Amino acid sequence: MANEVTNNITITFNSGPAGEKAAKVFKYINENDSLLVPELFPNKPEDHQICRSWMEQNLGGKWARNEEAEISRSDDGNYHDAHINIGTAWSPCTPWVERLMEYLVDGFTITHTYVDECLNFIGSNVWEDGELIYNFDDEDFYSNLDAESKVRAKSAGMVLEDMSDEDIDEWRWDWMWDYVYDTVEPPEEVYTQ
Repeated sequence: MANEVTNNITITFNSGPAGEKAAKVFKYINENDSLLVPELFPNKPEDHQICRSWMEQNLGGKWARNEEAEISRSDDGNYHDAHINIGTAWSPCTPWVERLMEYLVDGFTITHTYVDECLNFIGSNVWEDGELIYNFDDEDFYSNLDAESKVRAKSAGMVLEDMSDEDIDEWRWDWMWDYVYDTVEPPEEVYTQ
């Protein structure tokens, strides 16, 4: 079975029709339980003609599924932000995000973070009006995690070589996911440029 990649996509609307257009996309996703939104894929082949390579080129993985999609309005009635969580096979859903950006045109900031379930890779991108303003990609994150484990163990006075694999896993589990998500989250300065 493929490693699942968790993709978190957050959109902040700045101006223009991007919020209304995104609302249409999110409505379709929620009503049809499908990421193959006609506005994003106007030339999509018939369902029975969609193959693995088409999915990988257009959605990022051989399969992709929406796990959560929501959009919210601010007090003035305009759309403020949106969030979608997409699970994909083996790779991030960057092609889908790029299709969404083409459709929205401008008036938005998109943050896309992704984490491989086995921590082989993690990354994040931030686009403002379709222009990439931040990119982080760690294609060997498991090595990074091993190095972090050694640093944390040393500072705690622990000797990993003297611990069982079960004890190391339990100790690592206490801090690992916070470390992963802190690492993949873009720094605040990205949004204040």
